[in-house]
Amino acid sequence: MKNSIFFAVLLLTTTTACSRCLKIEGEYTTHGASEQITRLNILTNNTFILKHEAWEPGAYERKETTSTKGTWSCAKSQITFTVPKLIYNAKYLAIGKNPLEINEKTMVIHFGPNIPDTNGYLNNEIFYPVSSLSAW
Repeated sequence: MKNSIFFAVLLLTTTTACSRCLKIEGEYTTHGASEQITRLNILTNNTFILKHEAWEPGAYERKETTSTKGTWSCAKSQITFTVPKLIYNAKYLAIGKNPLEINEKTMVIHFGPNIPDTNGYLNNEIFYPVSSLSAW
């Protein structure tokens, strides 16, 4: 009986530990789009700030800024960003081979297609850790 309880506790502990995500907190940004940029700050208290800036060519000083705040959670490589009445899903994965020549092991956040109510600026977007783009 004692062995069964010990095994159950060990299995539950291992399963719980493996279901948690890697350390994702930090600053991320999109790269390569002209006349727009989106920044994602993932905080340690399970909150996030998403800031999107867009401007007309040559008119950065008149940019329009949208800021969204919410909470995040994760399970393995799946990240869920929640704001009132909306949920955004993304994956946390290694970038692999890429034209930006960023280290292939760099972990990025990738949003899928058809993200609701963001005017398309999250659709199929990749967010790179700001530190990985510092050489640019």
